[in-house]
Amino acid sequence: MRSSVISGRRASRSALFDLRALLRTLAEFSSKEKVPLFLAGAFALQAYGLSRATADLDLLSGKAFRPRVTSFFEGLGFEEHSQAPGFSAYLHPLGGRVDLIWVDEETLEKIEKEARPCQLFSEAEFRVLSPRHLAALKIFAVKNDPRRIFREWPDLLWLLKNNLVSWEEMKKIAEKYGVPAILRRLDSEL
Repeated sequence: MRSSVISGRRASRSALFDLRALLRTLAEFSSKEKVPLFLAGAFALQAYGLSRATADLDLLSGKAFRPRVTSFFEGLGFEEHSQAPGFSAYLHPLGGRVDLIWVDEETLEKIEKEARPCQLFSEAEFRVLSPRHLAALKIFAVKNDPRRIFREWPDLLWLLKNNLVSWEEMKKIAEKYGVPAILRRLDSEL
């Protein structure tokens, strides 16, 4: 199951990181090992129609699965670059990066109920976070680092303008997490 995530089997100089192979391998791992992996970030937004550049793959899973997922990534040649209680970044020597958000069991159950299937590159099927949960993650990111408002606001605005999350719902999430920068923008820009 642990297929190569590089294209070009020879010297590392000519080898390239193969995102499609990684996605296929992750989907197989998730399905066979019963490890929930949900798309988050730019790939999740793409599933809803927003196409934008990204340098990484963002996934979400349960904290209880962290040791298995970490072991799996290490088996593919990734190294855990940084970690916090709710976050890990895995880097591959050929340039691949995967960010994983870890949530508790209760949150994972809520996410599973609202997630929907998504086909990526006809290579692999994943489940994608609901627009509401995507908005919550982005708002929570701003709470943890207020400078992220400039990075997250365009995506939040896109979710609003495309009626994927209502103004009221986004305001409720921002109030819950106590993020005044989002509340100010909701009041002034819409």
